[in-house]
Amino acid sequence: MTDPTPFQPDPVPTPTPVVDAGQVSGLISALIITVVTFIFEIVGHADTNALIQTVTAVVGAAAALVTYFTQVAQSKKAAAKVTPLAKPRDNLGRRLIPHPEDVRAA
Repeated sequence: MTDPTPFQPDPVPTPTPVVDAGQVSGLISALIITVVTFIFEIVGHADTNALIQTVTAVVGAAAALVTYFTQVAQSKKAAAKVTPLAKPRDNLGRRLIPHPEDVRAA
C-alpha cells in the first residue's frame, strides 16, 4: 500500500522552544556555578597554596560544563517527544494536518 502523504521536507525550520529553554537554563546554571566558584576562590582560599586554587577552579569549570551540556542533551531528548503546534509532523516527517498546497495538488 502506498502512502498518500509522502515525506515533504519543510523549507522553514520548526521552532524548538524546549531546546531553547534547556539551553537558557543550562547557561544560567553554569553561570551560577562559575560565580560561586570564583567567590569561593577569592574569599575561601586567601591563605592556601596554588594547587588547591587550581583544583577548585578546574572542578568548578568541569561542573559548569557538565551542567550545561547535560541540560541541553536532556532538552533535546524531551523535544523529540513533543509535537510542535506550529507544524505538527509524525515520526516519519509527514504532516499531521493537511496543508493547502497538498489539497490543491490532489
